[in-house]
Amino acid sequence: MYHGRIRRAMQEDYVRNRAGHLEPITTSLTLQTGTSSSQRNNHYFGLTLFLVGLTCLIATRANLPALSDVTAGLFIFTVLISFLKQQIAVTHKTVYFAIGLLLLFAENLLFTVNTFDFKIYIKLFVLCISVILWIQLTRSNFHIALRKITVVLCALSLPFYIWQVLHISSLTSFVQSIHQWIPWISAGRVHQDNDALNILIYTVETKENFRNSGAFWEPGGFAAFLNLSLALHLIQNRFVFDRHARLTILTLMTTFSTTGYVVFFILLMFAMSNRMLSNITPGILAIRLFLITALGLFFFYLFYAVPIFRDKIDTQISAQQILISDIDFDNPNFSSLGRFGSMIVDLRSIQDRPLFGRGYSDSEFKAQFENYNFTNGLTSFMGHFGLVGLAWLLYSTFSSGKSIFRQYNPEARFPAFLTIIVLTIAFSNPILLTPLLLYFQLHFITTS
Repeated sequence: MYHGRIRRAMQEDYVRNRAGHLEPITTSLTLQTGTSSSQRNNHYFGLTLFLVGLTCLIATRANLPALSDVTAGLFIFTVLISFLKQQIAVTHKTVYFAIGLLLLFAENLLFTVNTFDFKIYIKLFVLCISVILWIQLTRSNFHIALRKITVVLCALSLPFYIWQVLHISSLTSFVQSIHQWIPWISAGRVHQDNDALNILIYTVETKENFRNSGAFWEPGGFAAFLNLSLALHLIQNRFVFDRHARLTILTLMTTFSTTGYVVFFILLMFAMSNRMLSNITPGILAIRLFLITALGLFFFYLFYAVPIFRDKIDTQISAQQILISDIDFDNPNFSSLGRFGSMIVDLRSIQDRPLFGRGYSDSEFKAQFENYNFTNGLTSFMGHFGLVGLAWLLYSTFSSGKSIFRQYNPEARFPAFLTIIVLTIAFSNPILLTPLLLYFQLHFITTS
Protein backbone atom coordinates (compact mmCIF):
# COMPACT_ATOMS: atom_id res chain seq x y z
CA MET A 1 0.00 0.00 0.00
CA TYR A 2 2.86 2.35 0.85
CA HIS A 3 4.61 1.59 -2.43
CA GLY A 4 1.29 2.07 -4.28
CA ARG A 5 0.86 5.58 -2.80
CA ILE A 6 4.42 6.49 -3.80
CA ARG A 7 3.84 5.21 -7.35
CA ARG A 8 0.60 7.27 -7.71
CA ALA A 9 2.32 10.38 -6.34
CA MET A 10 5.17 10.00 -8.82
CA GLN A 11 2.68 9.58 -11.70
CA GLU A 12 0.74 12.70 -10.67
CA ASP A 13 3.98 14.68 -10.38
CA TYR A 14 5.02 13.46 -13.88
CA VAL A 15 1.67 14.54 -15.37
CA ARG A 16 1.94 17.99 -13.74
CA ASN A 17 5.50 18.47 -14.94
CA ARG A 18 4.64 17.20 -18.45
CA ALA A 19 1.74 19.66 -18.71
CA GLY A 20 3.96 22.43 -17.39
CA HIS A 21 6.61 21.68 -19.98
CA LEU A 22 4.07 21.40 -22.82
CA GLU A 23 2.25 24.65 -21.99
CA PRO A 24 5.08 27.01 -23.09
CA ILE A 25 5.56 24.93 -26.25
CA THR A 26 1.83 25.10 -27.10
CA THR A 27 1.70 28.82 -26.36
CA SER A 28 4.79 29.41 -28.48
CA LEU A 29 3.30 27.48 -31.40
CA THR A 30 0.03 29.45 -31.13
CA LEU A 31 1.89 32.77 -31.08
CA GLN A 32 4.02 31.73 -34.07
CA THR A 33 0.91 30.69 -36.04
CA GLY A 34 -0.82 34.00 -35.22
CA THR A 35 2.27 35.99 -36.17
CA SER A 36 2.61 34.10 -39.46
CA SER A 37 -1.06 34.69 -40.29
CA SER A 38 -0.71 38.40 -39.45
CA GLN A 39 2.37 38.69 -41.66
CA ARG A 40 0.50 37.03 -44.55
CA ASN A 41 -2.45 39.40 -44.10
CA ASN A 42 -0.13 42.43 -44.04
CA HIS A 43 1.65 41.20 -47.17
CA TYR A 44 -1.69 40.56 -48.88
CA PHE A 45 -3.02 44.04 -48.04
CA GLY A 46 0.29 45.58 -49.14
CA LEU A 47 -0.12 43.86 -52.51
CA THR A 48 -3.71 45.10 -52.75
CA LEU A 49 -2.67 48.65 -51.90
CA PHE A 50 0.11 48.54 -54.50
CA LEU A 51 -2.17 47.26 -57.28
CA VAL A 52 -5.01 49.67 -56.47
CA GLY A 53 -2.45 52.49 -56.34
CA LEU A 54 -1.24 51.56 -59.84
CA THR A 55 -4.81 51.60 -61.17
CA CYS A 56 -5.38 55.03 -59.63
CA LEU A 57 -2.13 56.30 -61.19
CA ILE A 58 -3.25 55.01 -64.60
CA ALA A 59 -6.66 56.65 -64.07
CA THR A 60 -5.09 60.09 -63.49
CA ARG A 61 -3.86 60.30 -67.13
CA ALA A 62 -2.01 63.48 -66.21
CA ASN A 63 1.71 62.66 -66.47
CA LEU A 64 4.15 60.43 -68.30
CA PRO A 65 4.17 57.60 -65.70
CA ALA A 66 0.36 57.43 -65.87
CA LEU A 67 0.33 57.32 -69.67
CA SER A 68 3.29 54.95 -70.02
CA ASP A 69 2.92 51.36 -71.20
CA VAL A 70 5.54 50.52 -68.56
CA THR A 71 3.06 51.31 -65.76
CA ALA A 72 0.33 49.25 -67.42
CA GLY A 73 2.84 46.44 -67.97
CA LEU A 74 3.89 46.54 -64.30
CA PHE A 75 0.25 46.25 -63.25
CA ILE A 76 -0.38 43.29 -65.59
CA PHE A 77 2.88 41.51 -64.66
CA THR A 78 2.28 41.89 -60.90
CA VAL A 79 -1.30 40.63 -61.21
CA LEU A 80 -0.32 37.56 -63.25
CA ILE A 81 2.61 36.60 -60.98
CA SER A 82 0.56 37.13 -57.78
CA PHE A 83 -2.40 35.20 -59.18
CA LEU A 84 -0.21 32.21 -60.04
CA LYS A 85 1.52 32.39 -56.68
CA GLN A 86 -1.76 32.48 -54.76
CA GLN A 87 -3.06 29.52 -56.84
CA ILE A 88 -6.53 31.03 -57.22
CA ALA A 89 -8.91 29.17 -59.53
CA VAL A 90 -10.01 30.84 -62.75
CA THR A 91 -13.82 31.08 -62.92
CA HIS A 92 -15.85 29.53 -65.75
CA LYS A 93 -17.18 32.99 -66.60
CA THR A 94 -13.62 34.16 -67.24
CA VAL A 95 -13.19 31.43 -69.86
CA TYR A 96 -16.52 32.30 -71.51
CA PHE A 97 -15.62 36.01 -71.51
CA ALA A 98 -12.23 35.31 -73.10
CA ILE A 99 -13.86 33.23 -75.84
CA GLY A 100 -16.46 35.96 -76.48
CA LEU A 101 -13.76 38.63 -76.71
CA LEU A 102 -11.77 36.53 -79.20
CA LEU A 103 -14.91 36.04 -81.31
CA LEU A 104 -15.43 39.81 -81.36
CA PHE A 105 -11.82 40.26 -82.49
CA ALA A 106 -12.39 37.67 -85.23
CA GLU A 107 -15.46 39.62 -86.42
CA ASN A 108 -13.34 42.79 -86.60
CA LEU A 109 -10.62 40.96 -88.54
CA LEU A 110 -12.94 39.31 -91.06
CA PHE A 111 -15.68 41.87 -91.61
CA THR A 112 -15.14 45.31 -90.03
CA VAL A 113 -11.64 46.79 -90.12
CA ASN A 114 -9.38 47.15 -93.12
CA THR A 115 -6.16 47.29 -91.12
CA PHE A 116 -6.14 44.86 -88.20
CA ASP A 117 -3.58 45.97 -85.61
CA PHE A 118 -2.81 42.79 -83.66
CA LYS A 119 -0.86 44.74 -81.03
CA ILE A 120 -3.76 46.82 -79.70
CA TYR A 121 -6.12 43.81 -79.69
CA ILE A 122 -3.63 41.78 -77.67
CA LYS A 123 -3.21 44.70 -75.24
CA LEU A 124 -6.99 44.96 -74.78
CA PHE A 125 -7.34 41.19 -74.25
CA VAL A 126 -4.50 41.02 -71.70
CA LEU A 127 -5.81 44.12 -69.90
CA CYS A 128 -9.34 42.73 -69.53
CA ILE A 129 -8.15 39.32 -68.30
CA SER A 130 -5.70 40.99 -65.90
CA VAL A 131 -8.47 43.15 -64.43
CA ILE A 132 -10.60 40.05 -63.80
CA LEU A 133 -7.70 38.33 -62.02
CA TRP A 134 -6.96 41.57 -60.14
CA ILE A 135 -10.55 41.70 -58.85
CA GLN A 136 -10.21 38.11 -57.61
CA LEU A 137 -6.86 38.90 -55.95
CA THR A 138 -8.00 42.06 -54.14
CA ARG A 139 -11.61 41.04 -53.52
CA SER A 140 -11.70 41.36 -49.72
CA ASN A 141 -9.54 44.49 -49.34
CA PHE A 142 -10.17 46.50 -52.51
CA HIS A 143 -12.61 49.00 -50.96
CA ILE A 144 -10.31 49.60 -47.98
CA ALA A 145 -7.31 50.30 -50.21
CA LEU A 146 -9.36 52.57 -52.49
CA ARG A 147 -10.71 54.51 -49.51
CA LYS A 148 -7.21 55.06 -48.10
CA ILE A 149 -5.88 56.27 -51.45
CA THR A 150 -8.91 58.54 -51.91
CA VAL A 151 -8.39 60.13 -48.50
CA VAL A 152 -4.69 60.74 -49.28
CA LEU A 153 -5.47 62.30 -52.69
CA CYS A 154 -8.14 64.54 -51.16
CA ALA A 155 -5.86 65.62 -48.31
CA LEU A 156 -3.04 66.40 -50.76
CA SER A 157 -5.23 68.30 -53.20
CA LEU A 158 -6.93 70.73 -50.82
CA PRO A 159 -3.81 72.71 -49.71
CA PHE A 160 -2.65 72.98 -53.34
CA TYR A 161 -6.15 74.04 -54.38
CA ILE A 162 -6.22 76.81 -51.78
CA TRP A 163 -2.79 77.95 -52.96
CA GLN A 164 -4.03 77.86 -56.56
CA VAL A 165 -7.06 80.04 -55.76
CA LEU A 166 -5.15 82.54 -53.63
CA HIS A 167 -1.94 82.95 -55.63
CA ILE A 168 -1.80 81.06 -58.93
CA SER A 169 1.38 82.74 -60.17
CA SER A 170 3.57 81.55 -57.27
CA LEU A 171 2.17 78.01 -57.53
CA THR A 172 2.84 77.98 -61.29
CA SER A 173 6.44 79.09 -60.68
CA PHE A 174 6.85 76.38 -58.05
CA VAL A 175 5.56 73.68 -60.41
CA GLN A 176 7.71 74.89 -63.30
CA SER A 177 10.79 74.74 -61.08
CA ILE A 178 9.95 71.11 -60.28
CA HIS A 179 9.65 70.41 -64.02
CA GLN A 180 13.15 71.75 -64.52
CA TRP A 181 14.50 69.30 -61.96
CA ILE A 182 12.30 66.38 -63.10
CA PRO A 183 11.51 67.02 -66.78
CA TRP A 184 9.91 63.60 -67.41
CA ILE A 185 7.15 64.18 -64.87
CA SER A 186 4.98 66.51 -66.93
CA ALA A 187 2.82 65.57 -69.89
CA GLY A 188 0.31 68.37 -69.51
CA ARG A 189 -3.05 66.87 -70.28
CA VAL A 190 -3.40 63.89 -72.58
CA HIS A 191 -2.83 66.10 -75.62
CA GLN A 192 -0.16 68.50 -74.41
CA ASP A 193 -2.45 71.11 -72.86
CA ASN A 194 -0.21 73.83 -71.48
CA ASP A 195 -3.01 75.12 -69.26
CA ALA A 196 -2.57 72.11 -66.96
CA LEU A 197 0.74 71.52 -65.15
CA ASN A 198 1.07 68.23 -63.29
CA ILE A 199 3.49 67.17 -60.54
CA LEU A 200 2.13 63.64 -59.92
CA ILE A 201 0.18 64.56 -56.78
CA TYR A 202 -1.55 67.66 -58.19
CA THR A 203 -2.50 69.27 -61.52
CA VAL A 204 -2.44 73.06 -61.57
CA GLU A 205 -5.26 74.71 -63.55
CA THR A 206 -3.73 77.96 -64.80
CA LYS A 207 -6.88 79.20 -66.57
CA GLU A 208 -9.77 77.94 -64.45
CA ASN A 209 -7.91 78.31 -61.19
CA PHE A 210 -11.15 78.04 -59.16
CA ARG A 211 -11.34 74.30 -60.05
CA ASN A 212 -9.58 71.42 -58.31
CA SER A 213 -8.11 68.71 -60.58
CA GLY A 214 -6.35 66.83 -57.80
CA ALA A 215 -3.81 64.46 -59.31
CA PHE A 216 -5.97 63.94 -62.42
CA TRP A 217 -5.80 65.35 -65.94
CA GLU A 218 -8.80 67.63 -65.38
CA PRO A 219 -11.39 68.46 -62.69
CA GLY A 220 -14.01 66.25 -64.34
CA GLY A 221 -11.70 63.24 -64.16
CA PHE A 222 -11.02 63.89 -60.47
CA ALA A 223 -14.75 64.23 -59.81
CA ALA A 224 -15.41 60.91 -61.59
CA PHE A 225 -12.84 59.14 -59.40
CA LEU A 226 -14.23 60.68 -56.21
CA ASN A 227 -17.78 59.66 -57.09
CA LEU A 228 -16.80 56.05 -57.84
CA SER A 229 -14.84 55.79 -54.60
CA LEU A 230 -17.69 57.39 -52.65
CA ALA A 231 -20.22 54.99 -54.19
CA LEU A 232 -18.28 51.91 -53.06
CA HIS A 233 -17.68 53.39 -49.61
CA LEU A 234 -21.36 54.21 -49.06
CA ILE A 235 -22.48 50.74 -50.19
CA GLN A 236 -20.01 49.07 -47.84
CA ASN A 237 -20.74 51.52 -45.00
CA ARG A 238 -24.54 51.01 -45.09
CA PHE A 239 -25.01 54.49 -46.63
CA VAL A 240 -23.68 56.29 -43.57
CA PHE A 241 -21.86 59.55 -44.38
CA ASP A 242 -18.86 59.27 -42.06
CA ARG A 243 -15.79 61.51 -41.98
CA HIS A 244 -14.26 59.78 -45.02
CA ALA A 245 -17.41 60.40 -47.05
CA ARG A 246 -17.61 64.04 -45.89
CA LEU A 247 -13.97 64.70 -46.88
CA THR A 248 -14.62 63.17 -50.31
CA ILE A 249 -17.75 65.30 -50.80
CA LEU A 250 -15.96 68.47 -49.70
CA THR A 251 -13.20 67.81 -52.23
CA LEU A 252 -15.76 66.95 -54.91
CA MET A 253 -17.41 70.35 -54.46
CA THR A 254 -14.12 72.09 -55.30
CA THR A 255 -13.95 70.47 -58.76
CA PHE A 256 -16.90 72.52 -60.10
CA SER A 257 -17.52 69.65 -62.50
CA THR A 258 -20.96 69.64 -64.14
CA THR A 259 -20.96 65.89 -64.65
CA GLY A 260 -19.42 65.37 -61.20
CA TYR A 261 -22.29 67.22 -59.54
CA VAL A 262 -24.90 65.32 -61.58
CA VAL A 263 -23.33 61.98 -60.63
CA PHE A 264 -23.11 63.02 -56.99
CA PHE A 265 -26.81 63.88 -57.01
CA ILE A 266 -27.61 60.45 -58.50
CA LEU A 267 -25.45 58.92 -55.77
CA LEU A 268 -27.23 60.98 -53.13
CA MET A 269 -30.63 59.82 -54.41
CA PHE A 270 -29.30 56.25 -54.38
CA ALA A 271 -28.20 56.54 -50.74
CA MET A 272 -31.44 58.24 -49.66
CA SER A 273 -33.52 55.59 -51.43
CA ASN A 274 -31.73 52.79 -49.61
CA ARG A 275 -32.05 54.47 -46.23
CA MET A 276 -35.62 55.73 -46.61
CA LEU A 277 -37.25 52.76 -48.35
CA SER A 278 -36.19 49.96 -46.04
CA ASN A 279 -38.44 48.38 -43.38
CA ILE A 280 -41.39 50.80 -43.74
CA THR A 281 -45.13 50.55 -44.33
CA PRO A 282 -46.63 51.00 -47.84
CA GLY A 283 -48.10 54.42 -46.90
CA ILE A 284 -44.81 55.84 -45.70
CA LEU A 285 -43.12 54.25 -48.72
CA ALA A 286 -45.41 56.18 -51.10
CA ILE A 287 -44.77 59.47 -49.28
CA ARG A 288 -41.01 59.01 -49.33
CA LEU A 289 -41.03 58.04 -53.01
CA PHE A 290 -42.93 61.26 -53.74
CA LEU A 291 -40.42 63.30 -51.73
CA ILE A 292 -37.43 61.69 -53.49
CA THR A 293 -39.00 62.34 -56.91
CA ALA A 294 -39.84 65.95 -56.01
CA LEU A 295 -36.32 66.52 -54.72
CA GLY A 296 -34.88 65.13 -57.95
CA LEU A 297 -37.00 67.41 -60.15
CA PHE A 298 -36.14 70.41 -57.99
CA PHE A 299 -32.42 69.64 -58.22
CA PHE A 300 -32.45 69.47 -62.01
CA TYR A 301 -34.41 72.71 -62.20
CA LEU A 302 -32.01 74.40 -59.79
CA PHE A 303 -29.02 72.93 -61.60
CA TYR A 304 -30.04 74.43 -64.92
CA ALA A 305 -31.07 77.71 -63.25
CA VAL A 306 -27.56 78.33 -61.90
CA PRO A 307 -25.82 80.54 -64.51
CA ILE A 308 -22.37 78.94 -64.22
CA PHE A 309 -23.73 75.53 -65.26
CA ARG A 310 -26.46 76.68 -67.67
CA ASP A 311 -24.08 78.97 -69.55
CA LYS A 312 -21.41 76.27 -69.64
CA ILE A 313 -23.79 73.73 -71.20
CA ASP A 314 -25.27 76.24 -73.70
CA THR A 315 -21.82 77.49 -74.71
CA GLN A 316 -20.46 73.98 -75.19
CA ILE A 317 -23.40 72.87 -77.34
CA SER A 318 -23.27 76.01 -79.53
CA ALA A 319 -19.48 75.89 -79.97
CA GLN A 320 -19.46 72.18 -80.75
CA GLN A 321 -22.28 72.52 -83.29
CA ILE A 322 -20.26 75.19 -85.13
CA LEU A 323 -17.14 73.00 -84.97
CA ILE A 324 -18.95 69.93 -86.29
CA SER A 325 -20.59 71.85 -89.15
CA ASP A 326 -17.23 73.15 -90.35
CA ILE A 327 -14.65 70.44 -89.60
CA ASP A 328 -11.37 71.16 -91.34
CA PHE A 329 -9.41 67.91 -91.68
CA ASP A 330 -6.36 69.83 -92.89
CA ASN A 331 -6.31 72.07 -89.84
CA PRO A 332 -2.91 71.54 -88.14
CA ASN A 333 -4.17 72.98 -84.84
CA PHE A 334 -5.49 70.61 -82.20
CA SER A 335 -9.20 70.97 -81.25
CA SER A 336 -11.50 69.26 -78.77
CA LEU A 337 -14.85 68.09 -80.08
CA GLY A 338 -16.32 68.07 -76.57
CA ARG A 339 -18.84 65.53 -75.31
CA PHE A 340 -21.67 66.57 -77.66
CA GLY A 341 -19.48 67.02 -80.73
CA SER A 342 -17.83 63.67 -80.04
CA MET A 343 -21.24 62.04 -79.78
CA ILE A 344 -22.33 63.38 -83.18
CA VAL A 345 -19.14 62.27 -84.96
CA ASP A 346 -19.11 58.85 -83.27
CA LEU A 347 -22.74 58.09 -84.12
CA ARG A 348 -22.30 59.27 -87.71
CA SER A 349 -19.31 56.96 -88.09
CA ILE A 350 -21.41 53.82 -87.44
CA GLN A 351 -24.52 54.70 -89.46
CA ASP A 352 -23.65 52.06 -92.08
CA ARG A 353 -22.61 49.39 -89.57
CA PRO A 354 -24.47 49.98 -86.30
CA LEU A 355 -24.32 46.39 -85.03
CA PHE A 356 -20.54 46.00 -84.46
CA GLY A 357 -19.43 49.60 -85.00
CA ARG A 358 -16.32 50.68 -86.85
CA GLY A 359 -14.10 48.21 -84.96
CA TYR A 360 -11.55 48.63 -82.20
CA SER A 361 -8.67 49.06 -84.65
CA ASP A 362 -10.23 52.01 -86.49
CA SER A 363 -6.98 53.36 -87.98
CA GLU A 364 -8.68 55.14 -90.90
CA PHE A 365 -11.06 56.97 -88.58
CA LYS A 366 -8.18 57.95 -86.26
CA ALA A 367 -6.13 59.25 -89.19
CA GLN A 368 -9.07 61.33 -90.39
CA PHE A 369 -9.62 62.93 -86.97
CA GLU A 370 -6.02 62.92 -85.73
CA ASN A 371 -6.19 66.62 -84.79
CA TYR A 372 -9.41 66.28 -82.81
CA ASN A 373 -9.85 65.11 -79.24
CA PHE A 374 -12.86 62.90 -78.47
CA THR A 375 -14.08 63.32 -74.89
CA ASN A 376 -17.29 61.26 -74.89
CA GLY A 377 -16.27 57.84 -73.63
CA LEU A 378 -19.75 56.34 -73.95
CA THR A 379 -20.28 57.09 -77.64
CA SER A 380 -16.62 56.29 -78.35
CA PHE A 381 -17.29 52.81 -76.93
CA MET A 382 -20.34 52.56 -79.17
CA GLY A 383 -18.25 53.74 -82.12
CA HIS A 384 -15.75 50.94 -81.52
CA PHE A 385 -18.19 48.13 -80.70
CA GLY A 386 -21.62 49.29 -81.97
CA LEU A 387 -24.97 48.28 -80.48
CA VAL A 388 -23.50 44.94 -79.44
CA GLY A 389 -20.98 46.83 -77.32
CA LEU A 390 -23.69 49.04 -75.80
CA ALA A 391 -25.78 45.97 -74.92
CA TRP A 392 -22.73 44.37 -73.28
CA LEU A 393 -21.99 47.56 -71.35
CA LEU A 394 -25.53 47.74 -69.96
CA TYR A 395 -25.56 44.05 -69.05
CA SER A 396 -22.07 43.99 -67.52
CA THR A 397 -22.48 47.11 -65.38
CA PHE A 398 -25.88 45.96 -64.07
CA SER A 399 -24.63 42.44 -63.33
CA SER A 400 -21.50 43.82 -61.68
CA GLY A 401 -23.67 46.17 -59.63
CA LYS A 402 -25.56 43.18 -58.27
CA SER A 403 -22.38 41.25 -57.49
CA ILE A 404 -20.81 44.31 -55.80
CA PHE A 405 -23.95 44.64 -53.67
CA ARG A 406 -23.77 40.96 -52.70
CA GLN A 407 -20.13 41.37 -51.66
CA TYR A 408 -20.32 44.64 -49.75
CA ASN A 409 -23.93 45.02 -48.63
CA PRO A 410 -26.49 42.30 -49.49
CA GLU A 411 -29.31 44.46 -48.09
CA ALA A 412 -28.64 47.34 -50.53
CA ARG A 413 -31.22 48.01 -53.24
CA PHE A 414 -31.29 49.34 -56.81
CA PRO A 415 -28.05 48.04 -58.41
CA ALA A 416 -29.10 49.87 -61.60
CA PHE A 417 -27.88 53.07 -59.89
CA LEU A 418 -24.30 51.90 -60.45
CA THR A 419 -25.04 51.41 -64.14
CA ILE A 420 -26.44 54.96 -64.36
CA ILE A 421 -23.39 56.35 -62.53
CA VAL A 422 -20.88 54.55 -64.79
CA LEU A 423 -22.70 55.58 -67.99
CA THR A 424 -22.99 59.22 -66.86
CA ILE A 425 -19.29 59.36 -66.02
CA ALA A 426 -18.42 57.72 -69.34
CA PHE A 427 -20.47 60.31 -71.25
CA SER A 428 -17.96 62.99 -70.24
CA ASN A 429 -14.76 60.98 -69.78
CA PRO A 430 -13.09 58.53 -72.22
CA ILE A 431 -12.06 56.12 -69.46
CA LEU A 432 -14.28 53.04 -69.91
CA LEU A 433 -11.28 50.88 -70.83
CA THR A 434 -9.12 51.83 -67.84
CA PRO A 435 -8.70 49.29 -65.00
CA LEU A 436 -10.76 51.31 -62.50
CA LEU A 437 -13.81 51.53 -64.80
CA LEU A 438 -13.38 47.95 -65.95
CA TYR A 439 -13.77 46.96 -62.28
CA PHE A 440 -17.42 48.06 -62.49
CA GLN A 441 -17.92 46.13 -65.74
CA LEU A 442 -16.14 42.84 -65.02
CA HIS A 443 -16.79 42.30 -61.30
CA PHE A 444 -19.63 39.83 -61.93
CA ILE A 445 -17.29 37.54 -63.92
CA THR A 446 -15.31 36.81 -60.74
CA THR A 447 -18.35 35.29 -58.99
CA SER A 448 -19.48 31.70 -59.34
